[in-house]
Amino acid sequence: MESTSLLPAGPQGALTGERAVLEARPMRHLVFLLLLASVPAPAATPTPEMPPQFINIPAVEENAWLTMECTRGKTKDEVSCVFSQVRIEQKTESKAMEEAEKFRAEFLKHSAATRRELAKMCADWKPTLQKSAEAPSNEPFGRDAARIELMALMAAPCACEDDECRIAAFSKLIATQERICRIRTSSFSTTLRRISKNKWVNTPVPAGLCNAVTAIVVERKDTSSWTFTQTRITVDKDTELCSGMAANINRPYVFSSDAPSSTKMDCRFVTTSILGWD
Repeated sequence: MESTSLLPAGPQGALTGERAVLEARPMRHLVFLLLLASVPAPAATPTPEMPPQFINIPAVEENAWLTMECTRGKTKDEVSCVFSQVRIEQKTESKAMEEAEKFRAEFLKHSAATRRELAKMCADWKPTLQKSAEAPSNEPFGRDAARIELMALMAAPCACEDDECRIAAFSKLIATQERICRIRTSSFSTTLRRISKNKWVNTPVPAGLCNAVTAIVVERKDTSSWTFTQTRITVDKDTELCSGMAANINRPYVFSSDAPSSTKMDCRFVTTSILGWD
């Protein structure tokens, strides 16, 4: 009976079968690679966006600079931010002259009482004024020179024997105010909510002794260009302490990266003292 096998009988047929198996292996590998390529790759984890921040952007209408540092908040659209402000204040020449004229008028109006108050003040200041006239200590950066010069100006009225001399001495002391630059620093924190790709706002609520309500808007033009706008919406005006804040209601206070960052000031003295000198 004849064989029905498709492979020839004998050793040659066996060899041919092995060859068929070997030739089929590359095909199986190709099919496996095609199947593997059809499986979608896992999605890459997106890099978290850094919270907004800027350093020392200048105010548009005064000598002040603002820094904002934020961290991620409770939700993806919230950030917790700390703002730090540095401001330099200097009395204008016209303001100093106005104060000098006001002092002169008040002195002449109440000269007898003013002389008595001045005599008491000079007696109280005498130990301090004498100490300031002693040899300078090791205070650095011109602090001794500033202290001695300012104390000498404050002591000058005590050496006067008539009212014109006293008025002139006090006027010179007042005029010195326009050459004193006062450095002021302040900070506050708030939560901002993102309302668009490049804009964050706060939730205005009453705050502080005067229940001031302030709106804050932070906008970004690009990675290095920022605008900060703060607007006082309302304030409790029932107390004298807070009534002065009402003058700035609805007046935007703007810091911008586009504003000039440098300023020119004629400062003979620089101080952080609230009174203008130590």
